[in-house]
Amino acid sequence: MKKIAVLTTHRANNYGAMLQSYALTHKINQLGGDCEILDYRCECFEKLYHHLIALPIGRTCIARFLRRCFRDRKTYQAFADFRKNNLTVSTEVYTDKANLSDSESLYDIFIAGSDQIWNPANTTGNVQTFEKPYLLDFVKDSSKKYSYAASIGLSVVSDDLANVYKELLSDFQCLTLREHKGAELLRELLNKETKAVCDPVLLLTPEEWMNVEKPIPLKNKDYILVYNVSGGKFFEDYALALAEQRGCDVYFIQAPVVKCVTKNRKKVLTGVGPAEFIYLIRNARELVTNSFHGSAFGLMFGKRLHLKLDALNNPNQRNSRLESLFKFFGVRDEQIVISNAGDFQLSCITPNQENHEAVENSRRYSLSILTNMVL
Repeated sequence: MKKIAVLTTHRANNYGAMLQSYALTHKINQLGGDCEILDYRCECFEKLYHHLIALPIGRTCIARFLRRCFRDRKTYQAFADFRKNNLTVSTEVYTDKANLSDSESLYDIFIAGSDQIWNPANTTGNVQTFEKPYLLDFVKDSSKKYSYAASIGLSVVSDDLANVYKELLSDFQCLTLREHKGAELLRELLNKETKAVCDPVLLLTPEEWMNVEKPIPLKNKDYILVYNVSGGKFFEDYALALAEQRGCDVYFIQAPVVKCVTKNRKKVLTGVGPAEFIYLIRNARELVTNSFHGSAFGLMFGKRLHLKLDALNNPNQRNSRLESLFKFFGVRDEQIVISNAGDFQLSCITPNQENHEAVENSRRYSLSILTNMVL
């Protein structure tokens, strides 16, 4: 049995980051590997998710800050509980490249992935200083280096970033990415076989995720769910109008690092960890989101999506992530209906049985590649 280390974003208090971390290690262990997450404490994620936020100046700002701290306290605890109860993490804590190097003798293989671990914007935002450990720069034995569904999250790679990829990814034994576009870019850049595989959350069936979910008390069981990772009043207005049209309630999931989702604080759910996140999506009537993993779970559970894509003229747009997700689900162009909502547009997608069958095929294909890596 191979001893396997996964290096990923398990410390981020982000629903997708936590759930993909669980899914990949859980599935590898199911397949017969001996897998755990390397407990690397990335400085960027530690500052963003685990350090106190600086106290703002001004009476109104302080009041908002205190409300946010109180609101987020239960949510942070829910994330901590999920990490403790569901993630298999190394006993050794790694904080820099020096002690990461000590881990090489402990494992037979290292798997980088999933999530946007190869996108500089996901950590420092700078090509020169972003987190190279996620590229396994500390592993000297190239026979141990693999990736599963790693993401660059970009449609265009700068020359500087291309040089980093050439230097650090060329000796991987097996390169798999989460996006078809990312796989294509690295295939051309490295002249090396690179495959697109589905995100780890899709390796588990809906029934398996139902065993992980945790109920959360709701006043109204008939609701539109809103998960917005970047804030913005347009989501609130659109969701409220949609709920009124449907004759149901609306609830907002407040991610810990998002400053404001809605002015109506009574509709913001607190104490929502990764397990509750799954429950809320599975039981929602429809989902309004701009999240990759929110969309993945929504499609998996057959929910109608109201999805905001990045502007096509934005050089940092990350639509390739969702475009690949649609491919794995076999979403056809005619299933996507553009809806105008004030100054922005949403893509509305209604899943069907063909999408369910397509993701089953994607799951089998991706599992076959993962199995060959770990056994």
